Amino acid sequence: MKKVRQTLYATLFFAASSFAAEKICAPDFEVFGLNADFGKSSVKVLQGKMEPQQYARQLTTPLATDSIAVTDDLNRQITWAKSQGCSYLLQTTLTRLGETVQVNARLMDLNSNSYVFKRSYKASSPDDLHPILSQVGNALQDPKFAAIETIYDVSNADAKTLTKKRVSTYYGINVGYSYFKDYKNLYDLGLRYIWDNRTFIGEAIWDLGFNGKGNNISEFGIRIMYPFSDKNSAFYIGAGAGFATSSRRVPCPENRYCDYDGSTYDHESDYGLQVECAGGYFMGRTSNLVFRLEAHGNGLIQDKKSIGGGLRIILGIAD
Repeated sequence: MKKVRQTLYATLFFAASSFAAEKICAPDFEVFGLNADFGKSSVKVLQGKMEPQQYARQLTTPLATDSIAVTDDLNRQITWAKSQGCSYLLQTTLTRLGETVQVNARLMDLNSNSYVFKRSYKASSPDDLHPILSQVGNALQDPKFAAIETIYDVSNADAKTLTKKRVSTYYGINVGYSYFKDYKNLYDLGLRYIWDNRTFIGEAIWDLGFNGKGNNISEFGIRIMYPFSDKNSAFYIGAGAGFATSSRRVPCPENRYCDYDGSTYDHESDYGLQVECAGGYFMGRTSNLVFRLEAHGNGLIQDKKSIGGGLRIILGIAD
């Protein structure tokens, strides 16, 4: 048993070491319209952002004596990268036009000499490069080099089209379907004011469920949600409560006529508290347009209690 454990530990250590040993070589960035020092300092910043992830890919940069830059001959860059034991070569260019800085990054697989990652970013100024370098670092750590953006790494360059405030707010509408005991099938419409502070998402809501038989439930309430990720799209869970009024069609006592038109049904109104638990998927947290798909369960706490649940689609537009 001891030998089995030792073998297992050795295998895990070898696997972790193998992945940790996978390196990306990054020559000094090429710069246009910026001080040449930005090429050296930017690659050092990127290296620093990747270092905390111990077993992920790491960045290797030239020594002062090497002086390898993106402006050098491609074969010289490749030769240097292979001599450092790197599996990939990162080539990045910073181009400034006015106050805007365009960042172009591409990653070459040194085994095939083909590019596996190409991406362009826009910075509003040189000071806006940090969140962009964070996005590049996230992509380089991803197993498939996917361009991953988190809600913390949105640059200021797109301030008019992206949400990068510490708190983002949205006006929203929702449509859906639900079923409640005693109220049967209901079609749902609602309005929402959504508040996203990155860690939690809150909203004030007005929701109306109705059908063509005179049954309806109307609620004014609040919801608090917790997203499981800081990515642009994330699963979440939530809960909340609100003041609810309801009306439902009921038979007349002893089948007497209730209305002047001879109907044998009456309407019963009530009010009280409605509680809800929900879970869903949130998309577009860094954009002006957000989309959610949500499943919910509800409890209606009135003189006539009822439980129910359903599905809804929620669309929000940035405030």
